[in-house]
Amino acid sequence: MLHKSATLQLSWLRFISNFSRVTFYSFLALWLLKILSFSPSLSAFFAGTFVFLYRSGSVLSIPLLQWLQGKKYTLFFLQLTASLFFALLYYLMREHSHNPMIWAFLLGVIASIISLANTLIISAANNYSEENLSKIFSYLNIAFNLASGVGPVVGGWVFHNKPQYLPLVACCICLLAAISAFFFRDCTVDKRQNKAETPSQGKRASLNVLRFIAVTSLSMIGYACFYDLFPMLLHTIYSPVKIGIYYGAACLLISILQLPIKKSFIDKLKRAHVMSAGNLILALSVVLIFSSSYSYLLMNLCVLVIAISECVIIPVYQASVLSLARESAIQSASAFAIMSLFWGATESMATYVGILSIHHGFSKMFYLASALFLSGLSIYFIFSDSEESLSYEK
Repeated sequence: MLHKSATLQLSWLRFISNFSRVTFYSFLALWLLKILSFSPSLSAFFAGTFVFLYRSGSVLSIPLLQWLQGKKYTLFFLQLTASLFFALLYYLMREHSHNPMIWAFLLGVIASIISLANTLIISAANNYSEENLSKIFSYLNIAFNLASGVGPVVGGWVFHNKPQYLPLVACCICLLAAISAFFFRDCTVDKRQNKAETPSQGKRASLNVLRFIAVTSLSMIGYACFYDLFPMLLHTIYSPVKIGIYYGAACLLISILQLPIKKSFIDKLKRAHVMSAGNLILALSVVLIFSSSYSYLLMNLCVLVIAISECVIIPVYQASVLSLARESAIQSASAFAIMSLFWGATESMATYVGILSIHHGFSKMFYLASALFLSGLSIYFIFSDSEESLSYEK
């Protein structure tokens, strides 16, 4: 178990690293379209490239990630490099350079660097004992959601008042993250060795990691229903400002409720039961999203329920992935990189199918099917006979 100061340091690094990404990305497509006058198709391509490499950058760089893990100054140099690339974006904008290949390359590099940095921060939780995993991941989830709530506000203010300075603001945040990483370098080093005693044991355990990640990624269908599809589903009822308020409220509620839910619920049950309950709550939130067209009260309740589901599911999923990785030949950083890819891919596919369903008038069918699917996933966690192999026990 690490000292409480290490927990707070790691949480701060999680916050500031995600803060730079959210502040910049929230208005990236609009910034490219309005300030740099790129076409809508190119702006969408650049934004899509950024999202894809943020989700998959650490997976595509697993050999590099494995080499970087355990180095004291890795996070410092990653954040410093990101700040330099953000500054380069500002320079290109001032010089009116509009080469699509250069912009795609720079945005892709920035997204990949942030992906690597965030993966290394999360994997540092490997230094904590098994009984403290839910605690550290709860703190990291609070930090992540605080950044997700504050970032769009800061990015929106900059874009409204001084849009040309958006990459410079991200640059300054990355510099602050680099300084923080320099002084807090000890808490980001993964010092623990995995327990797999033989190659065969390591292989079986590694398959368990991949299987568990694949199963948990299915919960991202529920989050796609809210975070990705909600604006399209109900844009005729709720204004963009109100939708933004609901998103911010969800992040704020997660930050407020995370520790009370951990102490009163997560710590008192087996992980399998917590995950089952979390997916059932998530299924309820999906039903409420669709039903919210009938009542503002239902929409407010939906935001509360989606926040509770995330407080329950995310820290326990992450703690379980790390528990499994410790028994395998997969390093913690690699496990979280794979998790990010699986979760992102599932969310993207659900968003794609959801957009088509809404466009063709099948939104009710899609949302009800998603709720039923998540209910089935809840039942899986209760009745699965793989509890021992998946290390659900605390």
